[in-house]
Amino acid sequence: MAGKQKRQPTLGVHKGSGLARAVIDGQHRYFGKPGPEAERRFRAALAAREPTEICVDDIQVEVVADLVAAFLVGHKNHYRRADGSQTGELNNYRAVFRFLLAVYATHPVTEFSPKCLKRVRSEMEKAKLSRNYVNAQVRRLTRLFKWGVSEELVPAKIHHALRTIEALQPYRSEARETEISPPVPAADIEAVLPHLPRPVVGMIQLQLLSGMRPGEVVQIRMCDIDRSAEPWTYRPPQHKTKHKGKPRAVDFGPEARELLQGFFKADRHAPLFSPLDAETERAKVRRVNRKSPVPPSQAARGDAAKRRERARPPGESYTTNSYRRVIHRACERVGVEKFGPGRLRKNAATAFEEKHGLALALLFAGHSDARSIHHYVSRESGRQRLRRAVEEGGVWEVS
Repeated sequence: MAGKQKRQPTLGVHKGSGLARAVIDGQHRYFGKPGPEAERRFRAALAAREPTEICVDDIQVEVVADLVAAFLVGHKNHYRRADGSQTGELNNYRAVFRFLLAVYATHPVTEFSPKCLKRVRSEMEKAKLSRNYVNAQVRRLTRLFKWGVSEELVPAKIHHALRTIEALQPYRSEARETEISPPVPAADIEAVLPHLPRPVVGMIQLQLLSGMRPGEVVQIRMCDIDRSAEPWTYRPPQHKTKHKGKPRAVDFGPEARELLQGFFKADRHAPLFSPLDAETERAKVRRVNRKSPVPPSQAARGDAAKRRERARPPGESYTTNSYRRVIHRACERVGVEKFGPGRLRKNAATAFEEKHGLALALLFAGHSDARSIHHYVSRESGRQRLRRAVEEGGVWEVS
């Protein structure tokens, strides 16, 4: 016998209160007095909910909120890594969908025009989002309608019209302008290191030596490092461009090899840099520095029992977010400007470029496009070399 088909929630009126009501995923939701505003809120709630087992064909797309809901359902398993974990791209879409649905949730899809998209973009500008971010989110909205065309949910002319919108240009919009962040000052790094756990210090130093991305350094394991020849080669199981079929290899020189050996473990599949190790080392230091004797009841408790008492026990490995937060807290403690682990790549790429040139720095940073490396190599470094060259003269002989 075939299973009961799930029905799309519908908006009705609650007899007792006279309010617009719908049952969404088993929960009764109220949307105020019946009318266009209640209909808009209902459509937005449908579009914002988590994708379920319903398929795209089950959704009748009439308004923009329907298209958003269909897109989320159709992409619930699309933006995933090789290990099945979800990337953050769907959250980027949800962020821009909030601006879209706030204005055009009940707007007919067939009447969505470039002026509509410009109005959504204007709302993001008023929110003082950065210009680059606004342009990226507008591109995501354009892809939303492109996908709708491919699923025969939206007329092709809608997508073609939206593609005519030009990106925001520097200093010609209300969006916030940003500058390319420079490498982290060496003095700030040295000031922060004594206030960080040993695994985090190891990750920072390894990034400075190898130019790895934060997502690559937090997942490093012994089993992923080829030590059959020198330099050692690390191939991250997950990396930024793996979904594009591009390989990624990081070579470790003598300084990096010496650093890594201090973190090797018996379990070759365990993360080398673990918050659990940091917590264990911190507890040992506190135990050694303790002035009063340890009560027998506390000594009898095992490590497992101590971890169960915590609402959020330390994990087996750092994430890029937890790695960044640890550094930010240390920066606040020391009183220096906050920096993230992503900026450490700029320190490594700039130092490598000064010594070996731009061509090798491109490979060192793991870029396939020469334009990308200019965001990581400090422009001041090239400027200083230019000033020295000009001062030396010899460009042209003037009689």
